[in-house]
Amino acid sequence: MTILYDHTMLFFTPVFLAGGATFDLKFRDRFSDMTTKFSGSGAVLGGGFNSTIMGTDCPWFGGVDVLYRTNLNPSVSRSTPIEGEKDELSFDQWSAGVRGGYNFATGMNVFRSVAPWAGVAFDSTNLTLKGTLPGSTALSTGTSSFRNEIASNDFLGEVGIDSHVWGPVFARSQVTFNDENVSVMAKLVYQFDICDWFD
Repeated sequence: MTILYDHTMLFFTPVFLAGGATFDLKFRDRFSDMTTKFSGSGAVLGGGFNSTIMGTDCPWFGGVDVLYRTNLNPSVSRSTPIEGEKDELSFDQWSAGVRGGYNFATGMNVFRSVAPWAGVAFDSTNLTLKGTLPGSTALSTGTSSFRNEIASNDFLGEVGIDSHVWGPVFARSQVTFNDENVSVMAKLVYQFDICDWFD
């Protein structure tokens, strides 16, 4: 926590993400109408920060959230295998959002405060599919390769509720949506002051 001026406070939380993901990418040949699928799975790492600014005498608050994610194992397999071919799929995603809301104090020991909020986020996703194939004819002694890049940039609406569950434990329920998709997320957060480690 940082005190900016008077009774205005800035809460800054680093975010580290580690998990797994499954990839399924389909390509359709417009001439033959055949569909080829590339599938794979692997670890995903990411990082970013959440920040909230608010005043001790005002229940309104605002915040900025940033998150980056990438995959560590790019290997994927083709639905119709070709002998000797090696395919890789790289995934990079940036997400940045702003939000604002109102904090209600409940006066209870559990769920001491509830803070509904709404905001907008910008999401940028880049996929790169690369493949190499050894030469298989008498006239071809090297390798052939291909590369496809897909970029998606979209604005998303966000609504959610942050709750102070108890002590250092906080919870967030969040719905993210656009004109095509809706996603729901829930998480628990344990808050600590790193300065306490050095006292």
